Amino acid sequence: MLLRSGYVVGALLVLTLTSIYLVAKVRPMSASWAWRFTWLAAVSVIAFVVCVLLHNLVSGLLRAEEPVFFILAVIVSPLTFLIGVIGAIVASIVTRGHASC
Repeated sequence: MLLRSGYVVGALLVLTLTSIYLVAKVRPMSASWAWRFTWLAAVSVIAFVVCVLLHNLVSGLLRAEEPVFFILAVIVSPLTFLIGVIGAIVASIVTRGHASC
């Protein structure tokens, strides 16, 4: 029920956009660690959606439960997203700290 209401997807979108904003404030369009972590978070959101769709498609075609895409969508993608967001925030704070010294 929670996924159907869109709260989880909305929260992921807000966190991703916040991370992109913080990184853009530090050093836009560079190959810094903050950008790498931000892209990791963005790719994990896309991977979540793709894995959910693939899980439903494969389960529907095989008429059996399919665990691989389910585990990727439920466990791996959120962990990757958290690593990306936390890494981007920490990298932007560290970069900002070095820029002011």
